[in-house]
Amino acid sequence: MFSVSTLLNEVKELNKPSVVVVSNTYPNPSHGDTRFDLNLEKSFNVAYSITSISGQQMISSNLGQMSAGRHTLQIDNNLASGIYFLNVKVGEKTYTSKLIVE
Repeated sequence: MFSVSTLLNEVKELNKPSVVVVSNTYPNPSHGDTRFDLNLEKSFNVAYSITSISGQQMISSNLGQMSAGRHTLQIDNNLASGIYFLNVKVGEKTYTSKLIVE
């Protein structure tokens, strides 16, 4: 059984703004390079990978510890035309967005 204070604390936790914001890739569709923005409220370990629609990892990079603030990251790629997924791991969470390469 939950107490009222426990429930209120859980609601506050759910309503907390995210400490991480990852934008969709742009330009999308891409023609050889793509960017995404990362806004960190605090310092985190960051890594990213690009996987094909079949799940094959095409590109990966461990960026290490990144400081709080806004970062624009550019990925130069020589990927064949197709649909891919950008997976950005920030701390223990992974954010995924679709990337189309023409």
